[in-house]
Amino acid sequence: DTLVPKTFTKNPALGRWVMKQKQKYKRVLDEKLSSRMTSEQIRLLNKIGFEWSLGNLRVVDYWDNRYEELVSYAKEFGDTRVPRRFPENQALGSWVKNQRRHYKQILNWNFSSRMTTKKIELLNNIGFEWSLRIVVS
Repeated sequence: DTLVPKTFTKNPALGRWVMKQKQKYKRVLDEKLSSRMTSEQIRLLNKIGFEWSLGNLRVVDYWDNRYEELVSYAKEFGDTRVPRRFPENQALGSWVKNQRRHYKQILNWNFSSRMTTKKIELLNNIGFEWSLRIVVS
């Protein structure tokens, strides 16, 4: 398996490298932080069944957790227009803004975006508004 501890006594360099990959991936998911990890590196690590867990939280669940927060927001407020600086959950506001940015990248043929068709479908299912600009005619 790919569960290599940070302090792997048989190969300390491997343990440090694995931890570094997890840290880079967490930065990728945070979306506000820059990361040197490429989508190709992520794909290759996923291909070998790399375990992205950090402590008790699996970082691959990050998107799903934010999505569930957005579903709750939509139920409470009747829309998915979370303010960027939403006082009760600023991270959700930033995450929503980033979903729009990633979607726009896909529309502009930038396939390095983290947006997937499954994510688009899930967001569409809850009435996600991809653009908040008002067109005046």
